[in-house]
Amino acid sequence: MDARDVVQILMLSPIYTRLTLMERYRLVREFSQNYQVPARTKKNQVKPPPNEPA
Repeated sequence: MDARDVVQILMLSPIYTRLTLMERYRLVREFSQNYQVPARTKKNQVKPPPNEPA
């Protein structure tokens, strides 16, 4: 499972579309940590929104 798979899973939730970009980013990051999704790689790097430092 990579970051793209995480987003696809979360998009199945009707609540996901109501979240702001920052909330979505945090949710993907939290989900990845909880389910031990491999951290960022060159292939599946998830960049933070512009207003939050990496």
